[in-house]
Amino acid sequence: MKIALLGRKADVKKNSAAQLVEAGEADWLEVYDVNYRYKQAIAGKSLIVQTGADEYREIFHAQAFVPGMAFSPTKIVNTDDKQTLVWL
Repeated sequence: MKIALLGRKADVKKNSAAQLVEAGEADWLEVYDVNYRYKQAIAGKSLIVQTGADEYREIFHAQAFVPGMAFSPTKIVNTDDKQTLVWL
């Protein structure tokens, strides 16, 4: 069993990737998308905001649950006196 788990861990490490994409600034917070891939397929997405000099918070996470599922880039939409984050 231990050998099988070690093989799985090596496979995940070799075939996984995360791409950080700056989405913009909303209310003085930097906003980032993190797109996760496994074996070249989309695996999930996180929405991260910078809340301090070296401090970040994940405010949204979605997992791809069907093959071929896609996530749209996060957009910051200005409406009247507010900014709204639009994702998925």
